[in-house]
Amino acid sequence: MREATGLEPRMSGSSIVGFGEYAYEYDSGRKGTAPAAAFSPRKAATVVYLLDGIAHHEAALERLGPHTTGVGCLYIKDVSKIDVRVLKGIVQKSFTRLTAKTYGKRARDVETKAPKKSTTTRATRGGSASGPIDAYLARIENAAARATLTRLCAQLRELLPTATETISYDMPAFRLPNGKVAAGFAFFGRNCGYYPHSGGVIPKLGALLDGYKTTKGGITFPPAAPLPKKIVSALVRTRLAEITEKATKRASAGKPKKPRVFAISFASVYPLYVQKAEKKGRTQQEVDEVIAWLTGYRGKSLQRAIDDEVDLEAFFGAAPRWSSKAGLITGVVCGVRVEAVADPLMQKIRYLDKLVDELARGKKMASILRQ
Repeated sequence: MREATGLEPRMSGSSIVGFGEYAYEYDSGRKGTAPAAAFSPRKAATVVYLLDGIAHHEAALERLGPHTTGVGCLYIKDVSKIDVRVLKGIVQKSFTRLTAKTYGKRARDVETKAPKKSTTTRATRGGSASGPIDAYLARIENAAARATLTRLCAQLRELLPTATETISYDMPAFRLPNGKVAAGFAFFGRNCGYYPHSGGVIPKLGALLDGYKTTKGGITFPPAAPLPKKIVSALVRTRLAEITEKATKRASAGKPKKPRVFAISFASVYPLYVQKAEKKGRTQQEVDEVIAWLTGYRGKSLQRAIDDEVDLEAFFGAAPRWSSKAGLITGVVCGVRVEAVADPLMQKIRYLDKLVDELARGKKMASILRQ
């Protein structure tokens, strides 16, 4: 690392050895500095950080020797088994790219998108890997596991044609255009695993997964017993539905909520208007006359709106004839100045409230009807 960067090491935190630093600034506005080259000797493996993104180094990694990768990390279990000259070249290129100018991409933003089957052939037996998932599969030494996961990968490519193929949490993953990961898989030790990248998918499949070892986040199965396509399809379908549902809820949450009064039925409000007027010596017929003048509802059409229990939004929205003089209604009702109400529907509701209020206060009908 010292030879690759030409710099002396210094600690970054308690366990990371860094060499130099680079400045970053993302589209989100987040900015700062981080080690331009770094490694961390850990119990499971030595971690080499390639913060410009693993995808920039796929060709060189094929020559490196035994290793695994994350989005911005290279994991080496046995340094004696790799080609250190290749590693030096990888570190040099990463260091140069990061320090050339303020870096604007996170490691996960530099992922290779899977080419479409119709235009590009993928790696074949004896050929080179064409993407991060192909490279991952090529490194699996267990032939049965490699065959099983290659088959699973093909199914996921068919089910998720618009997804970007990447490595997430050290395992192959399929990221949708909206940034959400829809599916992933891996081979650990003796077993294969399928991971929907959600704790809500597997519990929803219930009896379909009977006989499989499951957790909320994954399914474990032996290489000799691949997941049936029916199960893979159900997993993907459930995950996509979950992503869509959450996106819809977020979009709905961002919209201003309608006032609850809009959903109240006119049938429940009408008796209150009549009651208010009759208490002051006015009549139901006068209330009906006021409603007819403002909205055009009269006789059968008014009774139909009451019988159908339409809400206030529908009642005013479908008014047969809105009075051209409604704008002359001014004043305060229920503590609100009606001419200042911004929402059109709420203003119509307040107009009618005001007219009934004027009726109850003893105002002459001609004046109420703005004659």
